[in-house]
Amino acid sequence: MRAERGFTLIEMMVALSIFGLIAASGSVVLSGSLRAQSGFEEADLRLKRFQQARSVLRRDFAQIIPRTLRDERGAIVSNGFRATNGDRGQPLMAFVRSGWTNPDGRAERGALQYVEYRLENGALIRRSASRIDAVERTPVQDRELLTGVRTLRLRYYARGQFSDNWEARSGTGFVPRYAELVADIEGIGEVRQLFLTSGDPK
Repeated sequence: MRAERGFTLIEMMVALSIFGLIAASGSVVLSGSLRAQSGFEEADLRLKRFQQARSVLRRDFAQIIPRTLRDERGAIVSNGFRATNGDRGQPLMAFVRSGWTNPDGRAERGALQYVEYRLENGALIRRSASRIDAVERTPVQDRELLTGVRTLRLRYYARGQFSDNWEARSGTGFVPRYAELVADIEGIGEVRQLFLTSGDPK
């Protein structure tokens, strides 16, 4: 009767090596799948944030009113809509909007709101204040709408032409008819949006 033969040391080492290769391959595939899923989730989150920012911009533009703005010294800053595209640390645009809901008049404020947009360190910031004309220590609220903004350009259309800067027209008291936004956003790429405002269609 022949004795049963077991595995030799070499055979065991070969089997373990093959098992190690299979396990390593599976780990690489699993890791790649997790990274891809994480990338998809991050891209989806960025897209959702962009859609939310677009919705906020659309509502703001639709509610702009040509209301005179004054600074803390009482000097007129603008007669309706001011836009500089962020030159010299100024906001991208500043305006007054209506339609700010105040259910049952509970808050000590009216239905108007001062709004400005700023681009700071790659983030699009919406700043708002309940007091239309600024005074010392006027409380403001900042809301970060977008991050990873590499470049951002705004143009404004009225009376048959586009303008990059509305500062020169601040004394006319009218609002541009359209606002065009072109931005390069990390994880999304270049986007171009056209917003209809409450401005005169002429």
